[in-house]
Amino acid sequence: MASEEERGVSSILVMGGSGDYFDVADNVIQMKNYLPKDVTDRAGEIAERYESKRKREGGEEFGDIKDRKPVPESIDPRKKSGKVKIKARGMDTIQFGYKNIDLSKIHQITERPQVRLIGDIIFYAAKNIFDGDTTIEEGMEKIEELMREKGIHEFTPSNAGNYTSPRKYEIAAALNRLRFSSCE
Repeated sequence: MASEEERGVSSILVMGGSGDYFDVADNVIQMKNYLPKDVTDRAGEIAERYESKRKREGGEEFGDIKDRKPVPESIDPRKKSGKVKIKARGMDTIQFGYKNIDLSKIHQITERPQVRLIGDIIFYAAKNIFDGDTTIEEGMEKIEELMREKGIHEFTPSNAGNYTSPRKYEIAAALNRLRFSSCE
């Protein structure tokens, strides 16, 4: 298991009735009748008394995290006819060709006009930004730069109205939810 120091992040495991990780846990919180109780000391005693049968996987280090690089051909909102279909279905779904992008857990989206623009931006990025070598982070930076320099209508098919600008975080979250999109 990677240490907090190695990546600068913490992990929280939620388990029911298992002491498999007591030997490596920094803190153990027991939930009883919906109330939390710190049982770290007791868990440490149990870990000392019983040998862990947990199979260690992955080695001593977490390893490198690869940057995601979308493959543009996998981001295609075309129907069989070749017509591009991008449509906001309320505030929590983008119809993107035959696929739906579920935005229901992206609570920072505040208006339906953001939803359609997110779909248009993803399509624009597939045609003009992502090339198989550009990371999602680099792509989002380029999108922000274009918004500042050219405005949101750079991404819309016909400079139509009724669009609201999303942040790069919501765009990236939607892209990450696009099923079957490939990233190297």
